[in-house]
Amino acid sequence: MEFDSLTDAERFYYTYAHGMGFSIRRGDTSDEIFWNPTM
Repeated sequence: MEFDSLTDAERFYYTYAHGMGFSIRRGDTSDEIFWNPTM
């Protein structure tokens, strides 16, 4: 999956994470998942 800009990716990630009930600020692998999405 690719995005035109970081803003689009950010919006998608935050919306997806929020919708799935995950906390974005976990402090462990959240940053890796955000910057290197493999799902």
